[in-house]
Amino acid sequence: MTTYTVACDGEIQVLSTGAPSCSTPWVLVESHQDFDPSTLDPVALAQAFGVGFVFVGVPLAVVFGARAILKMIRS
Repeated sequence: MTTYTVACDGEIQVLSTGAPSCSTPWVLVESHQDFDPSTLDPVALAQAFGVGFVFVGVPLAVVFGARAILKMIRS
């Protein structure tokens, strides 16, 4: 199945009504390639997941550690 995307070769401006306006005529561009997960780079995926876990995991570890220390002090 062939799908198309509307594109503007010129400059896009937003009218007062909120509608986009192109300085040149709008053109239809064929976009026939669907998303294929097999084309993703495994190294880049591993890096992205690693960074995500670090950004979430480190603050969680700090919070749980501080909570355990406060619990020991209070007891």
